[in-house]
Amino acid sequence: MDRRPASVVKHNALTQYNPFDDSSRFLTKLQASNVTPRNLLNYLIPIFHGRMEVDLSQDQKAARDTFIRLYQHLKAEYSSLELGDTEQDDPDWQLARFKDLLSRYFFLGALNGNRYEVEEMQFGQAVDEPAEGKEDGILEVPVRNTERLFSLDETLGFLMHEMVHHFLRDFSCRCVSCAKNEPNTLGYPGDGHGPFFQMLHRLVLSAVRNWHEDFKSIDKDDCPGEAISYYSHGAHRRRHHRDPGRDKDKRRRNLTEDENYTNKLFLRIVTRNGQRVVDVKQELLTRQYALEDRVWLRAQSTKMDADEFANKYKRRHTFSEDGVGSILIPMSKKPKPEEEPKQEKGESTEYSGIPPKFMEIGKHIDGDMSEKPIKVRKPSSDLDA
Repeated sequence: MDRRPASVVKHNALTQYNPFDDSSRFLTKLQASNVTPRNLLNYLIPIFHGRMEVDLSQDQKAARDTFIRLYQHLKAEYSSLELGDTEQDDPDWQLARFKDLLSRYFFLGALNGNRYEVEEMQFGQAVDEPAEGKEDGILEVPVRNTERLFSLDETLGFLMHEMVHHFLRDFSCRCVSCAKNEPNTLGYPGDGHGPFFQMLHRLVLSAVRNWHEDFKSIDKDDCPGEAISYYSHGAHRRRHHRDPGRDKDKRRRNLTEDENYTNKLFLRIVTRNGQRVVDVKQELLTRQYALEDRVWLRAQSTKMDADEFANKYKRRHTFSEDGVGSILIPMSKKPKPEEEPKQEKGESTEYSGIPPKFMEIGKHIDGDMSEKPIKVRKPSSDLDA
């Protein structure tokens, strides 16, 4: 953990993301930057949350489609698996492949490769030591407990949970200033189920559930409907109540106990219909889309004459009912209407002194009838007649 004084640490800005370039370009900058947890979350969420098909990168589409095919293949292969049979061998869920596919879609490929190994384990048997020769350790994913094997849906829920832990831990700045505020961001050391974890985990899970109807049951007990993880929220609250410094540190006590600690920013946890859910402000998404528009227009305009391009194409965003997502609409050039000559001061017209709304009536009287019939408003009462 970086414990340099906060005045020495420079929190760098990240390379502006867009789905048209290679994701490795953005990942390189991410790995070399000291990014605050808040900025990291604001950068990552618009990459996948609420995007429609046209706004996804080609790598995201390929990773999602492969994930669905692999899931359906394993479901069919292990359709006769007896989850209650403790003597049965653990199924090969191919978690390393699932991990890489999820990493490509949600985390710019940051968790791909051998730097992050997946180790299958029995629930309750934690592996604290990092993998030998690996800088970032391993993802401990339970596949069974003492009574039964876990289903593929349950195992994928554990996998996503651990991936969010590792991403936030390894790519967030850990300077003195950021570490001091960890109870309100990433969570307490040794626990890591803070509000930022709860929000990112829930948004990742929601996106996966929307990929296919078969995924609706993933983590359905821990995250029913749109609710954040019951387990994560409970673990963070229990750890908070054991914090010896919360009574001495007024700022820590107030921010952690109040669920509106993020209400002035783009992401927050709110209560709706008795459930704690994630609220994403539309401004976070529209700002990202506007930046992508400029990159897209600039890249495309070099392929043809600038005026021709501006007249034929324009990237427009139309939002869905829930206010997120966008589609690409080509806009054709429309001729500008000819401006009528301005009347010079003191110059009179044929109907001088008559209000403009009665000019059409004057034309009709003179025989210059317009193409569309004129609708005359009827008096509302006998007194007006």
